[in-house]
Amino acid sequence: MFIPKGFAHGFSVLSKIAVILYKVDNIYNKLSERGISLSDPDLGIDWKLAKTIPVISEKDMKNPTLKNADNNF
Repeated sequence: MFIPKGFAHGFSVLSKIAVILYKVDNIYNKLSERGISLSDPDLGIDWKLAKTIPVISEKDMKNPTLKNADNNF
């Protein structure tokens, strides 16, 4: 899958095991990092988790909704 620079994206792994490899076009720059809340009600994303308790990083739990995000992607 090709994800263009600045394109918001997320993954929901439904299998017991997953391997995700990715390449980037530059070195990591924390000041450029952005995120959107995975539970933003305006986006209405069905992550297909049913009753599964997701594993979400502390960093991702702090992401704002799209309305409140710095949309400087």
